Order: sequence, then structure tokens, then C-alpha cells
Amino acid sequence: MSDFKTVGDIKLRSGDEISYTFKITSCSTATANDGFLPYGRTISDVTVVAYNTDGTAVTSALIEGTPSLVSNTVTCVLKYPVTDGRYTLKFSLLLDNSETKDAYFKRVRAESVI
Repeated sequence: MSDFKTVGDIKLRSGDEISYTFKITSCSTATANDGFLPYGRTISDVTVVAYNTDGTAVTSALIEGTPSLVSNTVTCVLKYPVTDGRYTLKFSLLLDNSETKDAYFKRVRAESVI
């Protein structure tokens, strides 16, 4: 299960290099359970690592450059990684109160164009 709500998979084809934005929401109140982050928390830093289905880190093959962070929104440039397959993005979040939290997006699929 992914920690992000989306319509479906991110599909990368050979030659693709596409910018994707991931919004990470906070709960709307102290008692609500409607966000990924605790109420009032913001992200102060993020690291994104890509993994193949074997659990091997393949970040440089799938992510171009360094992801950016603006107002709890992470933007990554994803590229076709040379090898077809399914990939997971792990977002390691450092919150404004020094707590850490990990979020996973498990629906990246790469397919060569035939």
C-alpha cells in the first residue's frame, strides 16, 4: 500500500524525463486523522531514494538531480531507468520538530517502448 493517494501508477517509457509533484498533507486538526503528517507539522528536509523490486537502491538510475521541497510538496524529476520493472520511492522526511517519518510511493512502473 502506498502512503500517497493517486489515480494509478506513474508510467515511465524509454527516453522519459518527467517532473512529478508529491503533496504531503498534515492533519487538519489535532484530533483528525486526515493527513500523513501530525497536525501543525511541516517538512524541513527530505531525501528520496528509489528501490527496485529486489530492494536494491537505484536512485541515480530513476531520479534526475536533487528533489526540491516547497511547503510540504516534493518535486522529483523521474527518468526511465534503462531496465523495465516496478520501483518504489521512499521519502525520508525530517519534520520541523526534528522527528523523522518515512513515506512510500510504490507505484512507479518503467516500460521500454516497443
